[in-house]
Amino acid sequence: MQLTNMLFRMGGAAVLLSNSRASTGAQDSAYRCAFQEEEDEGNLGVNLSKDLVAMAGEALKANITTIAPLLLPVSEQLSFLLSAIAQKVLS
Repeated sequence: MQLTNMLFRMGGAAVLLSNSRASTGAQDSAYRCAFQEEEDEGNLGVNLSKDLVAMAGEALKANITTIAPLLLPVSEQLSFLLSAIAQKVLS
């Protein structure tokens, strides 16, 4: 649910498709993943590319990484840190 809300509500698509270098939207594939254009018959519609899911995933990961420390309690942050360290050591 969070992915669809991020893409299609409250400016999430604008953030995803932003041209700021700090955002996912600075990549050409992200810029063209959701684009409004006319069909051959003249109907206006939205073209969703195959890169949409990958770009949305990258944007969601970046947003969660940025926001999580502000929202999660210290115990959850510590749990996440230990989990990340364990994954790096085991792989």
